[in-house]
Amino acid sequence: MARATTVLCIVGWALLLHTGCMAPPAEAPSESMVSSLARAFDGATVQVRVYAGGAVEGELTAPGPVWSLRWEPEARAMETSRNGRPMDAVALEAPSPEGVAVALYARWRRSRDPGAPACEALPRTVCTTSCCAELDRCVARLGCEASGDPVRASLCDACEARFTACLALRGTDACLQPAGSGRACEAQECGCGAQSCYDPRTNASYCASACLAPGELPEGTRPGDRGVLPPAAARRDPPAPPAGTGMRFVTCECVSFSADEDRCGLRVTDGAGGTGTVSARRPEGRSCDGSACMGLFYAAYGPQCAVFTLPR
Repeated sequence: MARATTVLCIVGWALLLHTGCMAPPAEAPSESMVSSLARAFDGATVQVRVYAGGAVEGELTAPGPVWSLRWEPEARAMETSRNGRPMDAVALEAPSPEGVAVALYARWRRSRDPGAPACEALPRTVCTTSCCAELDRCVARLGCEASGDPVRASLCDACEARFTACLALRGTDACLQPAGSGRACEAQECGCGAQSCYDPRTNASYCASACLAPGELPEGTRPGDRGVLPPAAARRDPPAPPAGTGMRFVTCECVSFSADEDRCGLRVTDGAGGTGTVSARRPEGRSCDGSACMGLFYAAYGPQCAVFTLPR
C-alpha cells in the first residue's frame, strides 16, 4: 500500500446500496438489566451493568470527562466514549464486568497522565501486566510522547484503544478463568504463571513472578533482551494488525469532510504506515458523527480493522 496514493477505490453505488439500509446502532439497550457491579478506585467509581440480551455497559464517575464503555453482543465490538461522544470501537469477544471496570479506570487515569507507565495505579497481576506491557511497547515503538504526526497520532490512539479492550477482556484475574476452549492467559507471552514485564528504560521484556521497578532487570536479563523491539530511538515502525485475525488494517478512522460536502470518509492505515480513504454519501440531515459513521462503514470495514476510530 503506497503512502501517497489511495489504496482503496472510492466506493460508489455498491457501498451506498450495501450500507444505505443499515440503521445506526442503538443508543441504549432495550433489555432488562440482569446484574450490576460497582467498583471504587482511587478517585473514581465505576458502575457496570449487564443486560438480558448480553450487552455490557460501564460508566466511570470522577472529576473531569465522563468515560463509558458499551459492548454489543451482535457486533462483537466495544465502543469507548468520553462525555457521550464515541472515541473508538474495537472488535472484542465478551468482556468480563470486572474487566470493564478496570479498563474504564485505566483509560481515565491515562487521559489525565498519558506519560505514566501503563500499569501505574492498577493491580499488577498475570492478566493486567500482559496488557500493560503491550501498551508500553507500543508507545515506545511509535515514540508517541514526542510525535506530532497525524498518522502516528492515530496509531498511538490505537495503542490506547487496544489497551482498553485488553483489560476489558482479561480484567484483574479473568484471564485465569476457564472460558470457551481454554484460558485467555494461555495465549499470553508469559503464560498463566508469570507476569509479563516491559522496562522502557532498558527496552527489555521479561517474565517474572512480579515485575521489577523501572531500570531493574532480573539476573541474566540484558537491555533489549527477548528481541521484542530494538531501542525506541532507533525505530518508529507502526504496529501490525493482530496475527491470525484476518484483519488488514491497524486503524480505520472516520473523518468529516468540509461542511459544504455531502460525503463522510473512512481513512485506513495498514501495518506499514500506508493510508487510503473510502467515502460514502452523508445521511440526509446528519453530520459524520459516531453513529452515522458506524452505520456507513462498520459492517463492511469494522471486521478488517484492529481499531475503528470515531470522530471527536
